[in-house]
Amino acid sequence: MVRFFQPTPDDLADLTGEGKSRWREVRRIWRGDAIRRRHEQLFELRHAHILGQCDLWIAWDDTPHDHNEWFGPHHCLAIVVVVGAGRSILVQFAAGRDLHSWVPLAVRQIEAHYPGKAITLYCRKGWKQEFAHCWHVPVTVERDPGLLCVHPVHSLTASA
Repeated sequence: MVRFFQPTPDDLADLTGEGKSRWREVRRIWRGDAIRRRHEQLFELRHAHILGQCDLWIAWDDTPHDHNEWFGPHHCLAIVVVVGAGRSILVQFAAGRDLHSWVPLAVRQIEAHYPGKAITLYCRKGWKQEFAHCWHVPVTVERDPGLLCVHPVHSLTASA
Protein backbone atom coordinates (compact mmCIF):
# COMPACT_ATOMS: atom_id res chain seq x y z
CA MET A 1 0.00 0.00 0.00
CA VAL A 2 1.35 3.41 -0.98
CA ARG A 3 0.92 6.33 1.41
CA PHE A 4 1.68 10.02 0.86
CA PHE A 5 2.26 11.82 4.14
CA GLN A 6 4.27 14.40 6.05
CA PRO A 7 6.79 12.97 8.46
CA THR A 8 6.78 15.00 11.65
CA PRO A 9 9.88 17.03 12.54
CA ASP A 10 10.26 14.76 15.57
CA ASP A 11 10.23 11.78 13.25
CA LEU A 12 13.14 13.22 11.26
CA ALA A 13 15.04 14.37 14.34
CA ASP A 14 14.82 10.86 15.82
CA LEU A 15 17.82 8.92 14.59
CA THR A 16 16.81 5.71 16.31
CA GLY A 17 14.09 3.22 15.55
CA GLU A 18 11.54 3.99 12.84
CA GLY A 19 12.81 7.54 12.30
CA LYS A 20 16.27 6.24 11.44
CA SER A 21 15.02 3.65 8.96
CA ARG A 22 12.68 6.19 7.33
CA TRP A 23 15.47 8.75 6.94
CA ARG A 24 17.78 6.06 5.54
CA GLU A 25 15.22 5.37 2.79
CA VAL A 26 14.82 9.10 2.04
CA ARG A 27 18.61 9.40 1.69
CA ARG A 28 18.62 6.35 -0.56
CA ILE A 29 16.14 7.79 -3.07
CA TRP A 30 17.99 11.14 -2.93
CA ARG A 31 21.33 9.53 -3.75
CA GLY A 32 19.78 7.47 -6.53
CA ASP A 33 18.36 10.54 -8.25
CA ALA A 34 20.40 11.82 -11.20
CA ILE A 35 19.77 15.52 -10.48
CA ARG A 36 19.64 15.64 -6.68
CA ARG A 37 22.71 13.58 -5.90
CA ARG A 38 24.87 16.36 -7.34
CA HIS A 39 23.62 18.77 -4.68
CA GLU A 40 24.25 18.33 -0.98
CA GLN A 41 20.93 19.85 0.09
CA LEU A 42 19.33 16.88 1.79
CA PHE A 43 20.42 17.90 5.29
CA GLU A 44 19.43 21.50 4.56
CA LEU A 45 15.98 20.17 3.62
CA ARG A 46 15.77 18.15 6.81
CA HIS A 47 16.83 21.15 8.90
CA ALA A 48 14.34 23.49 7.17
CA HIS A 49 11.52 20.99 7.75
CA ILE A 50 12.40 20.59 11.42
CA LEU A 51 12.38 24.40 11.79
CA GLY A 52 9.01 24.65 10.02
CA GLN A 53 10.33 26.61 7.02
CA CYS A 54 9.00 24.08 4.51
CA ASP A 55 6.70 21.09 4.40
CA LEU A 56 8.23 17.77 3.48
CA TRP A 57 6.03 15.06 2.01
CA ILE A 58 7.10 11.55 1.16
CA ALA A 59 5.46 8.76 -0.78
CA TRP A 60 5.99 5.51 1.07
CA ASP A 61 5.28 1.96 -0.02
CA ASP A 62 4.67 -0.33 2.95
CA THR A 63 4.92 -3.45 0.80
CA PRO A 64 7.30 -2.67 -2.08
CA HIS A 65 7.95 -5.09 -4.91
CA ASP A 66 11.36 -6.67 -4.86
CA HIS A 67 13.03 -6.01 -8.21
CA ASN A 68 16.34 -7.55 -7.04
CA GLU A 69 17.77 -4.08 -6.48
CA TRP A 70 20.89 -3.29 -4.51
CA PHE A 71 20.06 -3.18 -0.78
CA GLY A 72 16.59 -4.58 -1.42
CA PRO A 73 13.27 -2.99 -2.41
CA HIS A 74 12.59 0.75 -2.12
CA HIS A 75 10.09 1.89 0.50
CA CYS A 76 10.46 5.62 -0.19
CA LEU A 77 9.04 6.42 -3.62
CA ALA A 78 9.17 10.23 -3.62
CA ILE A 79 10.30 13.39 -1.89
CA VAL A 80 8.08 16.45 -2.34
CA VAL A 81 8.87 19.87 -0.85
CA VAL A 82 6.18 22.53 -0.35
CA VAL A 83 7.03 26.11 0.53
CA GLY A 84 4.32 28.65 1.25
CA ALA A 85 4.52 32.33 0.46
CA GLY A 86 1.28 34.11 1.34
CA ARG A 87 -1.59 32.97 -0.86
CA SER A 88 0.61 30.81 -3.06
CA ILE A 89 2.68 27.70 -2.63
CA LEU A 90 5.58 26.26 -4.52
CA VAL A 91 5.49 22.48 -4.88
CA GLN A 92 8.79 20.94 -5.89
CA PHE A 93 8.87 17.29 -6.84
CA ALA A 94 12.41 16.67 -5.65
CA ALA A 95 12.92 12.98 -6.33
CA GLY A 96 10.74 10.05 -7.27
CA ARG A 97 10.22 6.72 -8.91
CA ASP A 98 7.14 4.73 -9.97
CA LEU A 99 5.23 7.98 -10.55
CA HIS A 100 1.97 6.25 -11.49
CA SER A 101 1.72 4.71 -8.02
CA TRP A 102 1.86 7.93 -5.97
CA VAL A 103 1.18 11.03 -8.13
CA PRO A 104 -2.66 10.92 -7.99
CA LEU A 105 -2.52 10.41 -4.22
CA ALA A 106 -0.01 13.27 -3.84
CA VAL A 107 -2.17 15.64 -5.87
CA ARG A 108 -5.26 14.88 -3.77
CA GLN A 109 -3.34 15.37 -0.52
CA ILE A 110 -1.72 18.63 -1.61
CA GLU A 111 -4.98 20.09 -2.92
CA ALA A 112 -6.75 19.16 0.34
CA HIS A 113 -3.96 20.39 2.61
CA TYR A 114 -3.51 23.79 0.88
CA PRO A 115 -7.03 24.86 -0.20
CA GLY A 116 -7.41 28.11 -2.09
CA LYS A 117 -3.68 28.54 -2.71
CA ALA A 118 -2.19 29.38 -6.09
CA ILE A 119 0.08 26.44 -6.95
CA THR A 120 3.34 26.57 -8.85
CA LEU A 121 4.91 23.20 -9.63
CA TYR A 122 8.58 22.59 -10.17
CA CYS A 123 9.06 19.28 -11.90
CA ARG A 124 11.17 17.67 -14.54
CA LYS A 125 10.36 18.00 -18.18
CA GLY A 126 9.48 14.32 -18.51
CA TRP A 127 7.24 14.37 -15.44
CA LYS A 128 4.87 17.06 -16.75
CA GLN A 129 2.81 14.49 -18.62
CA GLU A 130 2.12 12.62 -15.37
CA PHE A 131 0.90 15.77 -13.63
CA ALA A 132 -1.16 17.32 -16.42
CA HIS A 133 -4.36 15.33 -15.96
CA CYS A 134 -4.32 15.02 -12.14
CA TRP A 135 -4.96 18.53 -10.84
CA HIS A 136 -8.46 19.86 -10.16
CA VAL A 137 -7.21 23.42 -9.60
CA PRO A 138 -5.21 25.59 -12.00
CA VAL A 139 -1.46 25.14 -11.61
CA THR A 140 1.57 26.76 -13.17
CA VAL A 141 4.19 24.23 -14.21
CA GLU A 142 7.82 25.31 -14.28
CA ARG A 143 10.98 23.43 -15.11
CA ASP A 144 12.84 22.18 -12.05
CA PRO A 145 15.76 24.55 -11.38
CA GLY A 146 17.94 21.77 -9.96
CA LEU A 147 18.45 23.25 -6.51
CA LEU A 148 15.75 22.83 -3.90
CA CYS A 149 13.68 25.78 -2.75
CA VAL A 150 13.44 25.00 0.96
CA HIS A 151 13.00 28.49 2.37
CA PRO A 152 10.18 30.97 1.64
CA VAL A 153 12.71 33.54 0.40
CA HIS A 154 14.01 31.03 -2.17
CA SER A 155 10.55 30.31 -3.47
CA LEU A 156 9.79 34.01 -3.96
CA THR A 157 13.00 34.69 -5.86
CA ALA A 158 12.83 31.43 -7.82
CA SER A 159 9.39 32.19 -9.22
CA ALA A 160 10.12 35.87 -9.98
